[in-house]
Amino acid sequence: MRMKANRLPGNAPWAAAALFGTALGLMGPGSAALADPVHIVAFGDSLTAGYGLGPGQSFPEQLEAALKAKGYDVKVDNAGVSGDTTTAALARVDWSVPKDAQAVIVELGGNDALRGIDPEVTRKNLTAILDKLTERDQDVLLAGMKAPPNMGPDFARAFNRIFIQVAAEERVGLYPFFLEGVAADDLVTQSDGIHPTAEGIAKIVKRITPYAEALVKAALAPKDEDDDDDDSAADSAPPDAAAPAGNAPAPAAPSANAPAPAAAAPATPVPATPAPAGATTQGPANTQGTAAPQ
Repeated sequence: MRMKANRLPGNAPWAAAALFGTALGLMGPGSAALADPVHIVAFGDSLTAGYGLGPGQSFPEQLEAALKAKGYDVKVDNAGVSGDTTTAALARVDWSVPKDAQAVIVELGGNDALRGIDPEVTRKNLTAILDKLTERDQDVLLAGMKAPPNMGPDFARAFNRIFIQVAAEERVGLYPFFLEGVAADDLVTQSDGIHPTAEGIAKIVKRITPYAEALVKAALAPKDEDDDDDDSAADSAPPDAAAPAGNAPAPAAPSANAPAPAAAAPATPVPATPAPAGATTQGPANTQGTAAPQ
């Protein structure tokens, strides 16, 4: 029996991401072009919403363009809300993410870290969000975030491991750090020192595209009614599966996330790590450049 595409095996912290990027590698852009457009929803905070950016410059818009350039027929909707914490996102996931969407990229947590919310609360909220999405048989890619250094080492350790744990437990794809390669880089962040510029978003999109391609392939793959067969999931992935470039575990670098104004709010930059990039909204920039969503 087939595995549920979004339920991925993971014996090691990064196994979910590695298998997600390779288990369905037989399907390519040509296959995507033959199907109806794959409906992807980017669900997050100000980093997703596109705080401070112009038309066509937000993460969802640039990602859609990048995937189309590779031959995929996709539609990427923007379900980002500046200032969102995981608690606020959980409250709106049912209506913000259409049930007919085939795949979802979840980018949240920056504002939780910036506000010093108990990491256990963040973990439970993310788990509940992913449960809702996977119960609908929607394929999921979780983007990781990092805690700001000024929160202290204990908080950072507890917060930074949330994304690895939740992705492995929920068997979904993992992009270790949403702001990888962008956080703390003044050349690609806005004047607030937190949110990426259009060029910064372009860098994020370039790094995350291999993961997004795997997400599209998973969404295109036929799904079996029986999604409890975890063993078949493990069997379906090549033993030597390698994650897309840039999926190495990222060190516990800091990141910040703070609340933002009603419509548009900044994201908090975080120090770059050998893993992918991620961040969020408004809030004081931290000494190491953490991005906080809003």
